[in-house]
Amino acid sequence: MKRVIGITLVLICLTCSAMAESRISPFLSWASNNGMSALGGGLQYEFMINANFGIAGRAAYLTASGDSIMPLTLGLTGVLPLKGISLYAAVGGGYFIPNTEDPNDKPDAAFGFYLGGGIRVPIAKAIDFFAEIAYLNAKSEKTITESGSGPGYYWEYTRTISMDVSGPAINLGITFKL
Repeated sequence: MKRVIGITLVLICLTCSAMAESRISPFLSWASNNGMSALGGGLQYEFMINANFGIAGRAAYLTASGDSIMPLTLGLTGVLPLKGISLYAAVGGGYFIPNTEDPNDKPDAAFGFYLGGGIRVPIAKAIDFFAEIAYLNAKSEKTITESGSGPGYYWEYTRTISMDVSGPAINLGITFKL
């Protein structure tokens, strides 16, 4: 049964890829949250189901003040082709993985969402420039309690470590149509 499902899925993917267009897009990113800015970049793979709708998977890396976050997202894209340009809107979700200089201060990874829109301008037959603005939202929080004791005393210290990736982001890149 597993083989039949696997073969069916492969055949569906091959059929769809024969009819659709695939795109790969390296991009640069800037994101802001509570007055802090993060810079980075990433790579997007987009599978256009038809001329107006697609599915996009994205991996990015953003860094600020020694800390970093890696959003891995999957979403839907709607495209409005106009004369000489294309406007698009995107919505999706993903897994946001934080990394800190101090492993003891590392917040938990979190699921989040994004929504945004942008413009694509052709610069060659199979190459587009794109600029987009998006809103990202992913939050996590964990509480750590440390305690100890000595002769005649006991101490306890509780602290909260959080991640808040909520705010605007701007992405600029090049799309290569495969």
